[in-house]
Order: sequence, then C-alpha cells, then structure tokens
Amino acid sequence: MRVAVIGQGMAGTLAGWALCKRGHEVTWFDNPERSQASRIASGLYNPIVLKRMRIVHLSEEMLEYIEPVYRALEDRLQVKFFFPTPIQRIFHSVREENDWNSKCGSAPWSSHLSDGRSLDGLLAPVGTGTVSQSGWVNTKLLLDQFRHFFSAQVVTTDLHAKDILFQPEIRIFDKTFDAVVFAEGWRASLDNPYYPKDVFRPSKGELLSLRIEGLPDDLPPIHYSHFLLPGVEAGTFRTGATYVHGEPNEQVSSESRQELMDELHGILKPGLQAEVIEQKAGVRAATKDRRPLVGQHPIYRSAYFLNGLGSRSVLMGPYLSEVLADLICDAKPLHPDIDIDRFFRKEQF
Repeated sequence: MRVAVIGQGMAGTLAGWALCKRGHEVTWFDNPERSQASRIASGLYNPIVLKRMRIVHLSEEMLEYIEPVYRALEDRLQVKFFFPTPIQRIFHSVREENDWNSKCGSAPWSSHLSDGRSLDGLLAPVGTGTVSQSGWVNTKLLLDQFRHFFSAQVVTTDLHAKDILFQPEIRIFDKTFDAVVFAEGWRASLDNPYYPKDVFRPSKGELLSLRIEGLPDDLPPIHYSHFLLPGVEAGTFRTGATYVHGEPNEQVSSESRQELMDELHGILKPGLQAEVIEQKAGVRAATKDRRPLVGQHPIYRSAYFLNGLGSRSVLMGPYLSEVLADLICDAKPLHPDIDIDRFFRKEQF
C-alpha cells in the first residue's frame, strides 16, 4: 500500500513509522518551518495530569507501547533520544502532600505514585513525591534524525488540502497513493475541510532554555507549577510550558518569559540564578473534548486522521499510531473515546 502522511511532527512521524513496519510504502509531506510544536516540546511523558491529579485516559494502554516503539526507533536511527526516568513533584502545601500520600496507598494510584527524594539546589519545604512510569524524549533529535534517515521519502512542501485529489485514487502533485493520513497538527483547523467542524482548540505554549549554575546536570524532571527538566544540550535546562488560549501563533512574548522566570526563581535555592539562552513558542493541537482524533473519514474512506494529541504526543503517539495502523491495514475497530467518528456523527453528509 502507498500511503501519504501529511505532517512530520510526532503524530505524522509515528503514524508513518507504524505503517513502514508493516511493509507499506510511506511518503511524508511536511514543511518543518510551518509548525514548531513537536520540535520545541518538552518531550515529557507521564500517566498523571499533575495539575488536576487525575490519571490520563487510556494511559495503561499507552504505557505498554512507549518503550517498545521508542527503543525500536532508536535502534533504527542509531541515536539516543528516549530517557525513561521518574518525575519529582514539588508540593506547594501540606494539603497537597496529604492528598498525595493518601493516593499512594490505593489503586490505581499506587502503581504510579510514591514518596519523593531530596533535590539538590531546589526549595521544597513541604516535600516531594515521585511519579513513576514517566520520562522524556528529545523530540527535536528524534524528528530531525528521522527526517534525515528517511530523506528519500520526505517531500518538503507547504501542502494544503486543496492539493489532495480523490479520483478515486489519491493524487498529490505528480504522485498517487492508496491512502492518506492527516497528521498536520493545529494548522488543520485553518484550512483542512476534511476534518469535522469546530473540533480544535489550539493552545499556545512557550518554553525557555536556560543555564543554571549550581544545579546538577543529572537533575530529574521536576514539576512545580511548570516543569523543569534537562536541556537538549549538556549543562542546560528547560522550563515551561505556558498555556495561552486564543493566540494560535508562534511568536514569543515577554509576559510568558516573565511568568516562567518568576515561578522558576521561586524554587531555586538562594544564590542560584537562571540565565535565559533561548525562548520558543509552539501551538498545541488540542481538541474541545481534550481527546485525540484518530480514525477514518466517513465519505473519503481512503482518508485517515491522527491529530489532536495536545501536550501529550510523546505519551499518546506510540499507542495511537499502532491502533491507526491496525485500522488501516486490518480494519480493526478503535476505542470509541479516541475515534474521530464521535464528531463526524454529529454532522450531516
């Protein structure tokens, strides 16, 4: 089968990889300058929504795919980008600590939460907790190396939906395909009529790259009000990301920079100062029900979707790409909570 994948962020990369493993001929159409969200992402994954203290829907299924998929990609690309490691949560109040401790002893929380550890260079007067089955992925390294390795199958272009013709076989420029996977991220909300109407709720996020003299290079990922985690370059760190709704652009702002720096200095021990190396912004492809979009178009049956992963593309991507490949190759039904048909059913065709 010849498959076109529109987009080569985390969703498009993993969708195409799942199909390649099944022996299909995949071509990616992507302009990496058009959307930076996957490349600048923190790359963190964990099964808990820490701000709301709830378990991510279908996280048990997702965690089963994390290591096999990323380890296989590391082997193929011959690069190290996958770093499973516990996350440390800094408590802000005794109430937070008590709630954490009560959850540690009961299922399903007990398999994810435990007591924390001391953190060199950071203030945690109330204490810390540990989130297991978590870690981070160097998404920029993964995506750049993948693009280089599969360069003969990547077409760098600013593709739009109007460039895709269903005749009934799919034609894109001078190439023909048996199926197309839309995985272009938040910009699908601007100019792709094949998606359900009014399904996206894009969210802008900004991230800082830092130098912090006095913090150990092996500091684990930290959750306070944002995340602090190792940088992609040795001796650096990153913090973020912010959430801003209603501003779908990739322009950095002084307000977000100040917010991140103020909150970071609230956990640094006296005498430690953070120096900003770089500030970047991206737009998350979030949806109005906060669940991903996976599945098949109700009319154009050779058109498929993998989008709407929001801030959890590293966690969700391996699982969703495999179940999408199962749908495309074997017509295996999807879990109804992720099936894009939940939105198509509300529309008239």
